[in-house]
Amino acid sequence: MPSKNDSVKENFSRLSGKYRINRIIDNHGYGEGVAYFLSESLNELIYKEELQIHYNDYDYQIHANKEYRYIFKNSNITKYFIAPENSLFYRLDFIDNSRATGSHLCGKDQYNVPIYF
Repeated sequence: MPSKNDSVKENFSRLSGKYRINRIIDNHGYGEGVAYFLSESLNELIYKEELQIHYNDYDYQIHANKEYRYIFKNSNITKYFIAPENSLFYRLDFIDNSRATGSHLCGKDQYNVPIYF
C-alpha cells in the first residue's frame, strides 16, 4: 500500500497541464477560460487562470487573470498567493488518497474548497 506521502506526491505530479475552466459567480454571472498548472520544480507548480467574466445584469464582460503557487512539502499541498509575496491561501487536508479540502477566510467571505483527484 502506498504511503500518504507517495499518494499526495502522485496527485500533485498529475496536476501539470492545461484545463478548460467554467466558474459560476453566485448571483453575479459566470466566467469561462483556461487554467494552467506549470511546473517550476519537482515540488512547485504555478497556477495561471485566464477568464472572461460575464455579468448577469449587464451586457458587459471583463478579462480576469489569477496566479497562485502550489507547493508539495511534508506530505501536503499548500496554495499561496503570488502577490502579496507568497502569503498563504490554504493547505489541503487529505481525507483519503483521492479527496482533499482547503479553507480560506477573505474578509467576510469563507471559501471552502473540495478537491477530487
